[in-house]
Amino acid sequence: GVEGIDRFEGDVRDSFPKARFAGDCVCKPLDHGDCAAVDYFDTNANMEAMRDQAIEWALYFNTKYVILYDRIYEETNGFMPQVYTGDFHYHIHVSVYGGISRSAC
Repeated sequence: GVEGIDRFEGDVRDSFPKARFAGDCVCKPLDHGDCAAVDYFDTNANMEAMRDQAIEWALYFNTKYVILYDRIYEETNGFMPQVYTGDFHYHIHVSVYGGISRSAC
């Protein structure tokens, strides 16, 4: 992944060692194809804590947006007032800036 994803993954390994990694640099939608996104499964409380860290440390991770459940947080706009209408996320999705265009595809 790109630097922000590497940093976020390192934080998750340290802070949430039982979290289940669900992919980062893979040819699929959103920023995954640019190697600028990662997904994790964990308890609701842990995924909420991951979301909060991705937001609180946005400058360090270079956070672009975070999706959890039916809510999306965008770095430029905060929590969006509308409900996220894509695939319902029973996992946390974190995207960062700096991806390499479709490098996983």
